[in-house]
Amino acid sequence: MAPSPIAHAATTPGFQAYKQHLNANRHRGAIFLSGSLTWAIEWFLAHEVHSFAHQMGLLSGVMFSDQFAELVSDLGKANVSEGGQGSEEAKSNNREILCDSVEQGEHLASRDHLSQLKRVNSKTYRHHLGTENNLVFFADPQLNLDALAALSGTICAGGILYVWLGDGASKQAAGNQAATNNVSSTFIASHFVERLCLAAQRQPFIQLVQQNFVQQNNESSQLFAHDGYGNRQHSADTKMSSDQFGHDTLGERKFSEAKAVKPQVTTGQQAVIAHITRMLSKGRNKPLILTADRGRGKSTALAWASAELLQKAIRPLTIAITAPHSMALGVFFSQLGRTLPDGQLSQHCFSWQQHQIIFVPVDELLRAKPQADLLLVDEAAGVPVYLLEKLVKQYSRLVFASTIHGYEGAGKGFTGKFLPLLKAQGVAAQIMELNEPIRWAANDPLEQLMFDACLLNAHLPTLPTDLSRRLTSHPELIGYQCFSGQELAADEQMLEQIFAILVTAHYQTKPSDLKLLLDDPAMVILAQVIEQHVIGVALLISESITDQSLHPAIVKGQRRVKGQLVPQALAQQAQLPQALVFEYLRVMRIAVHPSLQNQGLGSQLLQATSDYAKSNYVKSNQTKDNQFDFVATSYAASPAVVNFWHRNGFTPVKLGFNRDASSGEHSLMMLKATSSAGQLSAFIELASREFYSAFASWLGDEFSALSYQLVTQLLAMAPSHTAESVSVRDWEKINAFKGNVNLYRLARPSLTIWLQAKLVSLGVQLSASCEVKEKQERHAIASSVQAQLDALKPLVAKCLMLHQDAQVCQRFGFTGKKALYQHLQQVIQ
Repeated sequence: MAPSPIAHAATTPGFQAYKQHLNANRHRGAIFLSGSLTWAIEWFLAHEVHSFAHQMGLLSGVMFSDQFAELVSDLGKANVSEGGQGSEEAKSNNREILCDSVEQGEHLASRDHLSQLKRVNSKTYRHHLGTENNLVFFADPQLNLDALAALSGTICAGGILYVWLGDGASKQAAGNQAATNNVSSTFIASHFVERLCLAAQRQPFIQLVQQNFVQQNNESSQLFAHDGYGNRQHSADTKMSSDQFGHDTLGERKFSEAKAVKPQVTTGQQAVIAHITRMLSKGRNKPLILTADRGRGKSTALAWASAELLQKAIRPLTIAITAPHSMALGVFFSQLGRTLPDGQLSQHCFSWQQHQIIFVPVDELLRAKPQADLLLVDEAAGVPVYLLEKLVKQYSRLVFASTIHGYEGAGKGFTGKFLPLLKAQGVAAQIMELNEPIRWAANDPLEQLMFDACLLNAHLPTLPTDLSRRLTSHPELIGYQCFSGQELAADEQMLEQIFAILVTAHYQTKPSDLKLLLDDPAMVILAQVIEQHVIGVALLISESITDQSLHPAIVKGQRRVKGQLVPQALAQQAQLPQALVFEYLRVMRIAVHPSLQNQGLGSQLLQATSDYAKSNYVKSNQTKDNQFDFVATSYAASPAVVNFWHRNGFTPVKLGFNRDASSGEHSLMMLKATSSAGQLSAFIELASREFYSAFASWLGDEFSALSYQLVTQLLAMAPSHTAESVSVRDWEKINAFKGNVNLYRLARPSLTIWLQAKLVSLGVQLSASCEVKEKQERHAIASSVQAQLDALKPLVAKCLMLHQDAQVCQRFGFTGKKALYQHLQQVIQ
């Protein structure tokens, strides 16, 4: 087979000069490939395989795709985690595309080189954080932005990020192959991709390569013309036109003449190393929280500090290190081996002289509790917060390393939840930050591209100093504006204000949220505004499953429709099939400017959301427009947040069994009807009754680890209709227990009925106290009710959650079993 024109293009001076400039400046580049997948893979292989560095056998990289990860079995390659989506027919067609690509590129030894790339999908990409790559090939029609942002941070200086943008306008020139094979261009209507292209315009070393241009010119040498430094070329008919990138081309820009310099230890790293090496000379001390952007040398600093500890130790040391996955520690162990070359690495254990540094998974740390002089937690934001909390209680010397922007997979859960949690528990942490990049040079084009496109550096708007006072005296100044993604895409200033509040005030905000609010047609952004300043934001998403033919399969768990959280969870997990007939407006995120929180603005924003749900309509079928039936929410349940939603009229209907990775809490689903219509009231009554009936029985096992405060709070806010009446016979058993503690077991079923009814009664009183106008009286009533709720917590722990006497005594400070049971007898009225 004769070499294709693309194979010749790979050896042109232009691409080599492009690579050389990346290396000389210690920068990283990005090449966006617009065309069929077959063409994109062939173009990528042709250029990378023939580049000088990779001819030396240094091909090191990642290939990301959800749709094509399973294809490697057909190509005879290494094992790949299954991640394919879509129908079997679509998967088969996609398989043919990639196989055709490899067959056409066989003369380039593409099979061998393709096998060198690690296969990654949306389920596994977090495992590769902390690794280093020369390149990333990103082929995802849905453009998983969290994965793209995270994997781009693993690319070293001189490396390139390749992003397949679908076929777009190249579809016709490519013979409609993409459309035929179900790999259509989902990007062409994407406001985020347009934003990505505009951000690329502002950075050097960023390329857009289009299939129709290459085919029309029969070669790609002109793509890197103008002294070989990467002139961007575009076809006349593409929607990603030269106007989006600007007329200034990459080849016409002036590049820095800086020479490649081997990274040395930075001042920040020196401070971190010095701090860690001092930790073993003290008793139990403050945990070290180490944060940084990607590429700042966190893992390297941990490795160097560990090596220095071993070298200075006068006794055998054991250092444990953990991470979400062992693959994330590649840089750590690599740097450790370079620093201590006579050490031995075997099965994730590095041994040097009489010392050892061993990787232990988080669950194994908590189960086996191995002894360690120091525990290092790398990529800490990828570990659920509640597990980090347990590690703090278990080990006396800890270092947590994490990125600032939450790429590890838990949004801002690490800094937004974990640090306040430590403070609340009286644990004083030492916080250090690394700012100077070492994996690449400062002002790296790829990093700037991701920061600009994803608004990772969004800053909160500066508010007037007297704004809080004026809001109190003139609440009518507050207004509300609704935006679609298309409108925000055209208003950069408003978009930056909105996303800055989400990033700063809501711990779960992540890069993909920006793409979601720009591209999802079901999304509505409600902004709370005063004098052109955004002070609050609610992300609202409409949910309804109008295709009734899908309902039976959804209820049976055989079918799941994307983007329909509430109706499907209630229909399938709670087995309430009638949930599928309603229209929901789900509050996906709600956040208020940090300087204005706890002033009632969040409640006002929720009221505006309810007003929007009542006054706007959703298309439920071809002939009728329906008002939203419910405002819904699903969030990580903590006492303060649960109280906020309940105070605003929302009723609990479902609590998830698994803890949320970001917060360490269980997800609570709540509903609020948009009207008093009988059908809506009946459904909330049914859903809440079934939830509370099951919740009480689950407290002894599924939810036995919930906080007593949260359990008591949830039971107290149960609707009155969920409480069972205490019978005469129940009172006889309860009174018998009050006179004889030995009859507790006999009385427990009756105590359970009484306790739930009592909590509901107190909850009603607490809600009523909010209506009292006189502040002092309102506070007195609320304090009295709260004191009674607190007094009932030991009975909740013992009677409903089935905790052992010793555990309850320890938690509430009772001197022993006798004191505990005396208290239980006294609280029964």
